Amino acid sequence: MKKVYFFQPNFSYKQAGKKEQYWLPYTIGCLWAYTYQHCEGWELGDLQFKRDSIKDYVDKIESIDLACFSTYMWNKEYNIKLATAIKDKFPNVHITFGGPQITDKYLEFGDSIVLGEGEASLVQLMNDISENVPTKQIYENPRMPDLSGFPSPYITGVFDKLIEENP
Repeated sequence: MKKVYFFQPNFSYKQAGKKEQYWLPYTIGCLWAYTYQHCEGWELGDLQFKRDSIKDYVDKIESIDLACFSTYMWNKEYNIKLATAIKDKFPNVHITFGGPQITDKYLEFGDSIVLGEGEASLVQLMNDISENVPTKQIYENPRMPDLSGFPSPYITGVFDKLIEENP
C-alpha cells in the first residue's frame, strides 16, 4: 500500500472568547475524495492543514510515497520548507505542487507540478507511481466542465477524523 499526504497549511483565527480555529482544508479534501475513488493501492497519511512546527511534523511521518502541496501565496514559503524537510528525510518521496499560483519555477522544490484542476492529474500521477512508470514534471488536463460526479469530502467522510481530532 502506498501512502499519500496532502498539505494545505492555513493560518488560524481566533474569535473573542473562543479557542484557536481553522478552516477545513476543502481543496485537499476534494482531491483525496476524488483520487481515493479512482486509485487503488493508496492510503491517506494525513490531511495537514495547520502550520505546525516543520521539524515536529516531519518527525511524526513514518512513511510517505507522495506529498501533494496545495500552494497559495499565503502558504508558499511554509510549503517549500516543509517539502524540503520531507525530501531530506525521505529522499525517494515524490513531491508535487499544485494551486492557482503554480508555475514551472516550483520544479526547483519538487518533482512535479499540477497545473489547472488537480483531480484527473493526480490520478494520473498516482497511477504512474503505482505502475513504476516514469513520472512527468508537469501534469495538466483540460478543464472539467461537469463536476456533478465529483465526490464531496463531507459526504464521503474525508473530514470525519479530522473534525473528531480537532473539535
